[in-house]
Amino acid sequence: MKILTLNSHEAAVYLLSQLGYPMDVIDFLPGRYTRSWDKRIRPIPSNVQIITLEEAHKRKYDVAITHSITDLLDIKNIDVPKILRINVSLTGYISQEGNRVDPNTVRHVLKIYLRKTKTTVVAISQMKAKTWGIEDYIVIPNFVDVDFFNGYTGEISSGLRVVNQIINKSKILDIEFFVKMIEGLPFRIVGHNPDLPGVKAASNIYELRELYRKYRFYVHTARYDYEDGYNNASLEAMATGMPVICNEHPTAPIIDGINGFISSDPYELKQKALALLKDKELAKKLGKNAREYVKEHFSFAKFKTGWEKAFEIALKNTHNY
Repeated sequence: MKILTLNSHEAAVYLLSQLGYPMDVIDFLPGRYTRSWDKRIRPIPSNVQIITLEEAHKRKYDVAITHSITDLLDIKNIDVPKILRINVSLTGYISQEGNRVDPNTVRHVLKIYLRKTKTTVVAISQMKAKTWGIEDYIVIPNFVDVDFFNGYTGEISSGLRVVNQIINKSKILDIEFFVKMIEGLPFRIVGHNPDLPGVKAASNIYELRELYRKYRFYVHTARYDYEDGYNNASLEAMATGMPVICNEHPTAPIIDGINGFISSDPYELKQKALALLKDKELAKKLGKNAREYVKEHFSFAKFKTGWEKAFEIALKNTHNY
């Protein structure tokens, strides 16, 4: 099977490449903070070829995976079964982009377009799919490579958060809660955040893994109506063996006192963070459970089974069309 996709997010495309199929990735499109594949986030997989949109029009594919409405429109004239992979909520998308569009109008137009084009929908979570008003979809959570993300030591007495463009996502990530929790604590933010002096992204995935390994705990916060209670970075941290601290959230993978700490009170979580800073063995104990949770719930086997089903449905939908 030959797959076409677009480089909306290197980490997501990298995960898809692990399915093992040859994959062309359209890059050099406008609207991203970098014009080409950012090797700081992930290396280019050996089964991936970076191409232009013009080159994609000249090739044949079995299926195309898009990551946004913009992606769908970019390849609308390419004759191929299409999958829309939803990795952001509609509420989060509108908030981050600063759009003043009516969500119901977006839902209505998208529903018509998906039906007309026979596009198959895959969502990384049920929460995200529901915000778009989509009724027919497959949920395929991302997976984490637990063979790569491992080796936690917790030797640095500081908290960690890996996030890009945090200022633009202040409402989505409940930054007011986050700041109240970490204020006065030793803490490091890593990622592409040009508005934050001294904050920079890891130079590559290996440096990122070292940060997960060495920092004592990880923090994830998000509003339940804008984002899930976890993301790729928090799952990678858990897989490495980090305990995670997060705000109360219906989809959070955190069980209080078992694999991290969770509360609706930022000051209570600050005390939990202080306890982890003082007790590395407690952090290791919680982190071990966090790793086991990810191994069970975010496995490659589930990811692969889900995508094979999605490909089957996409091909069937197009054939019937």
